[in-house]
Amino acid sequence: MHNDVVYFEDMNAGLEMNSDTRIVTPEDTETFADLTGDANPIHIDDAYAAESLYAGRIAHGALILSIATGLAYDLEAFSRSVEAITDVTWKFHQPVYVGDEIRARFTFRRKHSMPEYHGGLVVFDVEILNQRGEVVQEGRWRLLVQGSPEIDHTQPSHRKSNA
Repeated sequence: MHNDVVYFEDMNAGLEMNSDTRIVTPEDTETFADLTGDANPIHIDDAYAAESLYAGRIAHGALILSIATGLAYDLEAFSRSVEAITDVTWKFHQPVYVGDEIRARFTFRRKHSMPEYHGGLVVFDVEILNQRGEVVQEGRWRLLVQGSPEIDHTQPSHRKSNA
């Protein structure tokens, strides 16, 4: 690692990173409803949600996935090396309630070098956990990750892949 940034070369078996926690607020669900047009009352109306199957307001599933991208960006390890998310496979296991505290765990899965890019594609298993440590959402992200600026990526020794 270089100055706490995790570059393509640093991403290998055994790498696991945990984000800080974040509380899901009523404003989060209201803003997301305004932004997306998904104004389902289960997300924005306390009285309606109290009478629902969930007995309280729950966050949009896609909001939690979106928050996870911010939690990833907040990790200094990813903030200056990850260029893009190129693929997401995702499962929604449990609702996240307004007021829940969530965090993300990123576990290295595999990578594929792209010498012409000076980095490559890295696949992470991603879990979103609530304050009780329960996995509420999980999936797999493929990220486009820069290589270290200190390494000449045109050299054959840096073209290896363990994908």
